[in-house]
Amino acid sequence: MIGVACLSKTNKERQSNMELLRIFAMLLIMVGHADFWSIGIPTKVDVSASPITSYLSFFIEEIALVGVNVFVLISGWFGIRPNIKGVCKFLFQCLFFSIGIYVVFVVVGWADFTIEGIAECLILLPNSIGGFAGEYWFVASYLGLYILMPILNMFVEKVSKKQLEYFLLSFFFFEFYFDWLSNSAVFIYNGYSTFSFVGLYMLARYVKMYPNRMTQLSKMTDIYLYIGISFFSAIIMMCAIMLNKEIIIGRFMVYTSPTLIAASLFLLLFFSKIKLHSKVINWIAISSFAVYMVHMHPEVSPYYKNSVYYLHNNFSPFLFGIFTFLLLVTIFFLSIFIDKLRIKIWDFIEKKLFSMRKISN
Repeated sequence: MIGVACLSKTNKERQSNMELLRIFAMLLIMVGHADFWSIGIPTKVDVSASPITSYLSFFIEEIALVGVNVFVLISGWFGIRPNIKGVCKFLFQCLFFSIGIYVVFVVVGWADFTIEGIAECLILLPNSIGGFAGEYWFVASYLGLYILMPILNMFVEKVSKKQLEYFLLSFFFFEFYFDWLSNSAVFIYNGYSTFSFVGLYMLARYVKMYPNRMTQLSKMTDIYLYIGISFFSAIIMMCAIMLNKEIIIGRFMVYTSPTLIAASLFLLLFFSKIKLHSKVINWIAISSFAVYMVHMHPEVSPYYKNSVYYLHNNFSPFLFGIFTFLLLVTIFFLSIFIDKLRIKIWDFIEKKLFSMRKISN
């Protein structure tokens, strides 16, 4: 799962190239949130006044949007084998940050203590009352996928290559038509759902199990395709703005977009072909999910958004880039270090909890 290491089936060692991808994907998610939430989508007036700046905003958003899909693809690439201990570890990580951050904000006087606030922390869907999902929508969607993984793994291992190809073609045709084109399947919800994650997981399993000419391109071709797809998607969105077809922009900025899924896959393939072993990268990557839990917390995210917005409106583009980079790096490593404390606490709980379970058995 996200917060768990990439493990190979053979040697159970972390594969640093894919761990680096995990880190990169999380940074992309932070950049995407900074660009979209804090700065917003360029308007027709913005495009006319500053076409280059507007295009860069679209391009950066397309480059960054792959982050969420990549996290799910990584799970499919390795074929996660769920267990009770893994679920407990993941839930503890989520609750540690969800409740912990809320308590800190209450103690320092930045938030009011309410029963509703505690309840939202416990169900891991902050600000979700009356809506589909809140800042932690990914947690609920991924937990749904995690529960289904044993069935999905069994299916992949039992069916033939052609049967798996038929499943993927049918799945993505359904998703593209009923969600991406018509936006009529509410349970897919533009990729903010377990349903969408199932498709990504199965796609990565297929690509890993059945390499072909498309997946065996050079790693430079993979990265060029990732950048190229994002480049042309940004051009289409610029044209859509000028033609007053804003609805088209929305279709290129959802996780079920065919171009976004393709770009995500090529980025995954690029990193899969890198030869790398680094204890530092592995050490950082195991805590990368903490970055999501921190900067997406409902008490933290307004400060994150407002900080980037302030930097955007009060500094030159160059200084804005520098200060935003420093902000992202600070949040990233602060989250990593906090998660190391969480790991120490979990190791203690795990030792006590599962040792007691062995004794009772």
